[in-house]
Amino acid sequence: MPEGGIYLCEWAAADGEYRLRLRSNPDLQASGPDIDECMEEICMQIIEWNGDGEAVLELFPPHRGESFPGGAIVFARVGYTDRSRAADYEQLFEGRACPVCKFGLGVRSDAPLRLESQPEGMVCGVTGCYPILQIYHREFVNMLADKELSAVELRPVYQNDQETDYVEVIARKTIPTVGYKGANYPTSFQRSFRCGECGHEKFVVDAENINYGTSFIDIDDIRADTSAMIVVDDGWCQSLAFLLSRWRQLLDQTERHALTSNPLAVLDSDHVERPALEECTEFDWIM
Repeated sequence: MPEGGIYLCEWAAADGEYRLRLRSNPDLQASGPDIDECMEEICMQIIEWNGDGEAVLELFPPHRGESFPGGAIVFARVGYTDRSRAADYEQLFEGRACPVCKFGLGVRSDAPLRLESQPEGMVCGVTGCYPILQIYHREFVNMLADKELSAVELRPVYQNDQETDYVEVIARKTIPTVGYKGANYPTSFQRSFRCGECGHEKFVVDAENINYGTSFIDIDDIRADTSAMIVVDDGWCQSLAFLLSRWRQLLDQTERHALTSNPLAVLDSDHVERPALEECTEFDWIM
């Protein structure tokens, strides 16, 4: 297999001893008074397991990083720096659109994504449709590993019937965002809502001492064989997210400020909740 994989490694400390366990293979464990030595032991076990001699461990929760009760910032969620508007947006979802909230129902259809204007930048948000779609410049996609690309389908994006330098990423599996117990879910400007017609939900989390804009996922929703990249669905858009070590690698390969991101935290299941959202039948963005 390719070397240099990034592996999520859970850890705990008790009675002066660290205990580490690999998320993708719980049989790989190490314990001892020095966490660095434990990480070296896990890396040696990874070599015996799959031959990866350049493994990079991403600790959960971060040993030296931003953590909080029940969770920690583990991923960077890719944001967009430019926008374009979709043409023929009525055709983009198999179930067409909800007559009330206008969110597309069902899965993404086979209809190609066509833009009204030529975008710029590495990542672009496509508006004029709900959920907002994210498209990625081929330069960015070319930096991704084969294992990462195997989790998605890439489709060309068009403008004036010409293929652009961007691709749409269609996820084979998405991970939903979750609520954080004890948090608030602001409803002003309909940042959090449940559609009274189709039941579509979208929310933002406002939690004390956690940066606004942070999203949350349940650690149990991360597949055992997860790669350094996942696709997250917050009800407003689907976006790529990368383990922090992998995100730093991508940033090092691009020009400064070419990429932007928001924090994505992983929660222990005991700190996850499903918000009770206000039901809406009229929406500010529907004119």
